[in-house]
Amino acid sequence: MATSPQRLLLITGAHTNKVVAAVSDLALERVPNPDWERGLASSLVAAASVLPDDATRLLILGCDQPALSVDHLLRLRDTRARGEAAKHGNVFCAVTGYDDAVGMPAVVPAALLHSAVTAGDVGLRKTLNRLPPEQRVVVSAAELALDIDTAHDLQRARELGQIDTD
Repeated sequence: MATSPQRLLLITGAHTNKVVAAVSDLALERVPNPDWERGLASSLVAAASVLPDDATRLLILGCDQPALSVDHLLRLRDTRARGEAAKHGNVFCAVTGYDDAVGMPAVVPAALLHSAVTAGDVGLRKTLNRLPPEQRVVVSAAELALDIDTAHDLQRARELGQIDTD
């Protein structure tokens, strides 16, 4: 809640009951994703279905980046706000930079989410990487390159102390 969202959505798929129980103390809207097995893009489609298609700012993040910090989310939020003021309303995003690409977490206008969603496990990555430099600012966080997609990824996160070993 440190980012002070006006609206908080939780897109649920696998293990819905456990996920909902884990965040039962948060004031949020749960949006079911019946197509969760199709990948990240299906979660973005579910989110877009309940969001406006306009310039509303969205902070979008996944649940599989164990090194994600509140500080990084605040930097994205604040950088996007400063950039938007400087650009006078142009499409402007704050994106996370890791490895040689950019991706989530990111702050984007809702209209970009509506126009970008395709299929698979790519999410917004292609759209964010295609944005011209004047429409995005990159907030570097190399540690966020590791996301948990496989058992090997999980083991690596444990070795790095990013996930409890219990």
